[in-house]
Amino acid sequence: MRVISQNGAIDVPYEMTAFHLAGGMIRMNMVGDTGKVTLMAQYETPEKAEKAMEMLHKAYTGIMPSLVIDRNAKLDEESMKALINSTAGVFVKPANAGDIDVHMLPRIFQFPTDDEIEVEE
Repeated sequence: MRVISQNGAIDVPYEMTAFHLAGGMIRMNMVGDTGKVTLMAQYETPEKAEKAMEMLHKAYTGIMPSLVIDRNAKLDEESMKALINSTAGVFVKPANAGDIDVHMLPRIFQFPTDDEIEVEE
């Protein structure tokens, strides 16, 4: 998954990045590089920053590797529809008659602006 900074200037791979909450700021550094910290987003309150981090975690949840079901599976139309409906964020296409290829589409998360986040008080 790709993570885009709030202002759109920074684009990093989630899997190689450590994100940190610091008050109302969300900062990151590349895994293994503790010397350089980069601001990814800034919010009026720590609660809004926490909510943005929750949104990031939810965006990442559910990412799965590619799945191929071979032609011997013999999925009927109803089963195929159920598979497609259960794989939000993926591309499902028959490779050959009876084959199914499932591939993850690239996911992108951009930190929302301060006014796009609502927190309960």
